[in-house]
Amino acid sequence: MMQISCASIDVVLKRLNTQILTNGGGVNIFVIDCELFLGNIAVLKQFLTTVEIDQISVVRNKKEQQYKLIGKAIRKWILSRYLNSRPQDIVFEKEIFGKPFCKKAAANNIFFNSADSDRYLVFSCANKPVGIDIELIDLNFGYDEIVAAHFTNYEQIELSKHAQKTTLFYTYWTRKEAVLKVGGKGLLEELSAIQVIDGINKNNQHQNKGVNSCIVNSFIIAKNFVVSIALPEPAKQLSFYSILPEDII
Repeated sequence: MMQISCASIDVVLKRLNTQILTNGGGVNIFVIDCELFLGNIAVLKQFLTTVEIDQISVVRNKKEQQYKLIGKAIRKWILSRYLNSRPQDIVFEKEIFGKPFCKKAAANNIFFNSADSDRYLVFSCANKPVGIDIELIDLNFGYDEIVAAHFTNYEQIELSKHAQKTTLFYTYWTRKEAVLKVGGKGLLEELSAIQVIDGINKNNQHQNKGVNSCIVNSFIIAKNFVVSIALPEPAKQLSFYSILPEDII
């Protein structure tokens, strides 16, 4: 069984300083508004390989294609700040369940995870496994079937009596996804085995690659995006950064 402790927190995004990022006991969470980087695609494209550019080019929606290019380039740039290397030298691979992996980062005990929704990308780095998820709060989305299939009875009860049901739905959903991603698993059928109501959830049946507990924090950015980050143990510090074009270009 896995114990999952969940809470919602308020965050203040700070500007990233110019020093090389270090991998201490804290966790850094980076928030990127891809829309702000649309005028810098030519520069960011230089961070990517020809293969990466070709893979992104098959995306039919032009705006989505641009966001994916921006997101991959900035993820490589962030890791290059930890590794004191060039973004072009960062190589991403995938683990068995599709979780991104970088040998150079792993060799330096750097764990990372990312997620995107609409125009926003979130990227987290830590010295322990980490999972993160983000969702745009869509007030018109019909989630009843998802709740019935993937939420526990207690979660459904909490949802039914909450004043902001849609926000709570997305909070629970991102928490479940973040917990799965800590162990590198993203299996949809396991979501119903993960209970993520506020407080300590002791009776989870989910087994996650040697992870016996999770600390999950959820927060709102840009008024209508909910983010959840999951860690196998408490972090010394959570630091939140907003990355702007002038930080990179």
